[in-house]
Parts: sequence; C-alpha cells; structure tokens
Amino acid sequence: ATATEKVKNDIILQLGYNGHKVIIGDFDRPNLNYQITPRNSLNRQILEVIERHKNESGIIYSIRRKDVDDISAMLKSKGYNCLPYHAGMTSEERSEAQEAFVTEKCDIIVATVAFGMGIDRSNVRYVIHTGMPKSIESYQQETGRAGRDGLEAECTLFYSGSDSFVWRSIHEKSQEEYNSDMEIFRARLSQIEELERFCKTSICRHKQLVNYFGQVYDKENCGACDVCLSELEIVPDGNTIARKILSCVVRVNERFGSSHIISVLRGENLKKIRELEHDKLTTYGLLKEYTAIQLKDWINQLLSKNNLTEEGGMYPTLKLTKESALILKKEKTVELYQPIQKEVTTPNRHTNIEKESWEGVDKTLFEELRIYRKTVASARNVPPFQIFSDVTLREISKVRPSNLNNLRLIYGIGEQKLKDFGEQVLNIVLQISKEYKLPLDVKVESKPIENKKPILLNTSISPSKKIAFECFAKMEDIDSISDKCDRSKATILEYLVEYIQTTNKEDYKIYVEDEEVALVRQAVQKVGKERLKPIYLALGEKVSYDKIKVALAVLDRKL
Repeated sequence: ATATEKVKNDIILQLGYNGHKVIIGDFDRPNLNYQITPRNSLNRQILEVIERHKNESGIIYSIRRKDVDDISAMLKSKGYNCLPYHAGMTSEERSEAQEAFVTEKCDIIVATVAFGMGIDRSNVRYVIHTGMPKSIESYQQETGRAGRDGLEAECTLFYSGSDSFVWRSIHEKSQEEYNSDMEIFRARLSQIEELERFCKTSICRHKQLVNYFGQVYDKENCGACDVCLSELEIVPDGNTIARKILSCVVRVNERFGSSHIISVLRGENLKKIRELEHDKLTTYGLLKEYTAIQLKDWINQLLSKNNLTEEGGMYPTLKLTKESALILKKEKTVELYQPIQKEVTTPNRHTNIEKESWEGVDKTLFEELRIYRKTVASARNVPPFQIFSDVTLREISKVRPSNLNNLRLIYGIGEQKLKDFGEQVLNIVLQISKEYKLPLDVKVESKPIENKKPILLNTSISPSKKIAFECFAKMEDIDSISDKCDRSKATILEYLVEYIQTTNKEDYKIYVEDEEVALVRQAVQKVGKERLKPIYLALGEKVSYDKIKVALAVLDRKL
C-alpha cells in the first residue's frame, strides 16, 4: 500500500510491530507519464486523452456523482463503451460495472473515488482526474491503477483553483455532521494544500511524489512528466527574486498568505493594501514586472524546498524557516525555474518509454491477438490478463514467431500456455503476417551500451543506494543488504546491476561466478541478449533470472 512515513510508523505502533523487519519497495513508477493541466474545456480535454489511447482501457475520476453521470453520458453519445460507477448506484449496479471493466467488456469507467479498490486489470493505459483528488496519497493510489503490467501509461490531471474549495467544503460539511476530531479535519485541509502545491509547482512530478513518501529521487530528469518534458530554464537572478519574496513575508510580520504577498510585490492598488499601509513597505512593487502566476509558481517552489512554509487551515499564512534565514543572509543560494519561452505547438505526450515499447510491434496483429485473448477469457470466465498480458502480446506482435519452438521463447508463455493456446496464436500470427507481408522470427535489435561514468559514494544518490553500494564493495550477501537498506531483494538487485555497470571492481564474484558469466556469454552468442527468456532456456533453466541479469551487467561492462 501507499503510505507516508507518518502512516507507516502509526501502522507499526498500532500493530505492536516494533523490532520486526520492515521491507519498503520503491514508490516511483517510471512507466507512468504524469501530466497536470489547468482545466478549461473539460469534455474536449477528456476526448483528446481518450483519442490518444484508441481501443485501450482507462479510468476517469471525478469528485462529484453528477460529474460522473454527465461525463459518462457525453462519452456514450460519442460512441464510447463506458460505464459510470459511484456510491449513488445500487450495489448490484456497481458490481456489474466493475465486473464489466475487469473482464474487458467495458473499456472506460467514469467513477468517483469509490472505484478502484481490488481492481486488478493490468493493462489500464490512462487515468484521468477531472479535478484534484483529496490528497497526494489518493493521487498516488489512483494513478497507480494504470500501467501495472510495466508498460507506459498516461496519468492526466485537469485542475482548477476551485477544486480545493470543493474539498474544503466537503470536509467542513463532514466535520459538522459527524462532529469529527478537529485534528483530523486540520490534517485533511493540510493534505489539500499539499496537493494544490504539487499541481502548481514546476518541479519534476516523479521527484515530488517519491520525496513526499520519504524516499530520495536522484534523477535529474524523469523524462515522463509535464515538467521534465516542457524544458525549464533557471530564472536569471533567482536568488534576488527569492530574497525579495522572503523579505516581503518578513515585512508583513508573517501574517498573510501567498495571494497578499503577490499583490504587495506586484504593487497592486487594492483597498486592503492601502488600509494596512502595505503600499508603504519597501517591498511594495519590487517585482511588478512579473505576473501573479509567475510569482505564485516561485512561491510554490520555495515551499516545496522548505525555503518557506505555510501554517493554518482554510487561510494559510506564509512563514519563514531556518533555510529562509540563510537565504536572506546570502549564506545559501536557491534556484528558481520557469518554462522556456517558445512557440506554442501541440504537445507531444508520448515518452521515450512508450516509443520503445511499441517499436517494431505490428498493431494490427496486436489487436487480433487482443480479440482472441478476450474470447478465450470470456469462455473460461477469467480476466483476459490471466490468459496473456499486454507485454506478451506486444512481444509476439514484434517477433512474430513462425513455429511453436520460437513462440515458447516469448516472455509469459510457459509450457501450459503453449499447450493450451500455442496453435491458435501461431495461426493468427501466420495469417496476419501473410496478409500484410510481414517478416517472421524478427530478431530484436540490441541497443548500444552507454558508457557510464563511475558513481562516487559522496554524490547525491539516495541513502539506501549509497548503503547498498558500500555493502557491495564489502561483498556482503543480498539478504543482509536488503535488511540494512529496508528495501526488497528486487530493488537491491537493481542497485547491484547499476553498481557493476558503473564501477571497475571485481567484487561482483560473490553474486555470480565466473563460470556462470561464461555460460551466459555462450548463451548470448547463440540467442542474443535482447530477451532474458531465450537465455534462460538456452542454459537449461539451471541459471536463475537474477544471476543472468547480474552476468549481463558484467558482460556489458567488459564489452
């Protein structure tokens, strides 16, 4: 489950679980492309996303039931196969909608946040939020229902400043009706503020999410969010701008929120400013050459880096932090960012991940295989992904095997599936390939290996990775390193592969023997290194996938 450090510690406390092992996976979902856009013409914006994902499944979340019904009706009028889902429907109606979505009888669900728990459809290709969710935790959970098969997925949030007021109103009404704990009420308001800041700050979405959940994101550019794909530049003299913003907070005695600070800095002729005599402050009009949107974004950037903080519920005020003092004294520098000014063009939201995963895949064959999968799943009364995942269907559509032996090499096809579905799948492949004159048994081109520079342990890599690298150098075992880092073995294995590829040391030998590396080299010479399964089969299934990955890292380094 998704949990912040506070929630995790509370769970441990409530369960009396102190002293036991805690394993934490990585919060980052690199295959998800986060897009956050101001809401203007919502129906048009929704249709644009769906159009990018023809014949693919998606979930559309709305705050209110009425919005769910209106959007669902609009999509049905456009010919889309969709169903609504919200608490106003009967239990039977909700169950039918959920079953239709899981079994792929329906491709689009329009729902309130009541939908999603227990949903296990792996090939959701997009999640749309028509308004801000109630918290970052909710956003992470709801977008996390996309791309569970590891392939690319788009997560688009259309937000408006009014969304936060809607949620505040909902929480206030709930607090009045149920006389709930004020501390809980204030915590909910704080969550709204955090998500609002997340939406409006020009900082990598992946970085913000990972940092929020207590981990370190050490990539400079995720390549899969609107911020990193939009090309940002450092604001000239950002230090001076930051000091002017902080100085204005000081001049108003830390008693006002960001809107008032922006009005003072822009020198706006407002009655409230004149009555407070804030038009006589030295900071009045200091940043009048910038728009309110620019100043709001920079304040959010300062807040996200703890160079400022907010206190209060409905009407939060800006307060200084220890970091603020260092900036004002010129003992610390700060960078502010802004989008690079360029001609407005239609944004290309397809990431490199998406391009690579579809590269070489024949989409006509892929669609035929999807239809076959759905038919078989319906006959067996199981979800289609249990027959074949999208990953498997894409690989079949890329390689286009000509016989059962080659089909067996495809990821996700074991002996039982080969026996149950092999002949039918092969017939579809041969038929479509013949009709469209497609080559068979295509060999996937291997990508050139990048020359990676060694990573120094005193750089800004995450604390867990730093510990793991130090343990690798001491040749400690994977189980021990997993305990020390509080990370799963799968994550430690990823760290090990990176460690081997970025150092020239020979301390990998505790993890894979030279004899095993030699065997993997021989297998690679026969079947290539593009896919793991052919290597695994060529080695008689005697060398584990984990050891094959480590051996490939060693071989890549030595090439």
